[in-house]
Amino acid sequence: MWSALLAAVNWTLLLTETPKVVSSARRLYESVSQRGQRVAIAEADDEAAVSRTLSDAVDELTLRVGDIENGLERQAELSSRMAAQERALSEGLRTVFSRATAALWLAGAALVVAAATLVVTLLR
Repeated sequence: MWSALLAAVNWTLLLTETPKVVSSARRLYESVSQRGQRVAIAEADDEAAVSRTLSDAVDELTLRVGDIENGLERQAELSSRMAAQERALSEGLRTVFSRATAALWLAGAALVVAAATLVVTLLR
């Protein structure tokens, strides 16, 4: 079987064409390895671009979060001031209510005294 296979090969042609095959194989290998290097460089550039893009996105998000935190701090300060104003208004309303109640009682007492004086004056 091997002898038939070896006999079918034209050995003189194979030996004369081997340098051409080796040279072509070497050129093919070099072009493929250069293409691989170019692809690796392009991928590295893409990775660097992606890294820069991600870095920029992280920086932008950090700034946005900082702005949100500052806004929340301002809102908290404003809310505390509004609560203090509401307390002051509430205390003021309680004071006005107690004074109005006292004035109403005094007016009622004055009305009773005036009515009693009128009755005493008319009966005399």
